[in-house]
Amino acid sequence: MAEDFHAAFGLGHDERYIGTVDADGVALVAIQGLHQLVREKDREIAELKDRMAEVESSLRADLASVRAAFSELAQAKTAIAARP
Repeated sequence: MAEDFHAAFGLGHDERYIGTVDADGVALVAIQGLHQLVREKDREIAELKDRMAEVESSLRADLASVRAAFSELAQAKTAIAARP
């Protein structure tokens, strides 16, 4: 395992031991990298939520327009059917 650690990170005095400072440093860098990924995902989620809200608002407006048009057609049909 120490050999793999040394090969992967090039840290330590030799390939037989993993120094605690080296292991802690690698862990800290990994944590920082994961934190950055989480922040990027949070930004992406926020952007997607904003886009979803815009689409939802647009769909609601479109639905209201369709309902209004349908109501007008229904009234026109009723008026035509009521003619003698």
